[in-house]
Amino acid sequence: MAIPVTEDILARCALLKDISQSDRQAVLETGQERRIQAGEFFFHQGEVSNQLYILIDGQVKLVQVTEAGNQVVIGYVGPGGGLGIVVALSQIPYPLSAEAVENCEAVSWQTDDLHPLMLRHPRLALNGLELVAHRFGVLQQRFQEIATQRVEQRISQEPQ
Repeated sequence: MAIPVTEDILARCALLKDISQSDRQAVLETGQERRIQAGEFFFHQGEVSNQLYILIDGQVKLVQVTEAGNQVVIGYVGPGGGLGIVVALSQIPYPLSAEAVENCEAVSWQTDDLHPLMLRHPRLALNGLELVAHRFGVLQQRFQEIATQRVEQRISQEPQ
């Protein structure tokens, strides 16, 4: 792989945490280099999730479009962050779009290659499960807030 991947970047990646250096290297070697120019998309909302990414360089904006056509910025991902990992594990369409706001370098894997990788590297599967569980916990908390708090309370609690 020609894209230089530093230990610092990998340390920020939840999917690869607590994986031995040799296993992590083996996983990375099965991935494909991806270079995405600023303004291009890694994927679009509603598309079949067929790839997941670990961002090595650059910044990505995560955007969701509502049924009314309003665009909502969900957040930003920088080096070490994952894109499409949870949906790749659950095989659902991408729930948002991922747009490069800078020129980006990433490592990508086809979702079909994920299960064999997880069988060879069980820690990868456990990390994926933790990612799904964390996302589920965040959604449950958010649902509780929507159901029990006024808008003003919810807004005051959002991270800045």
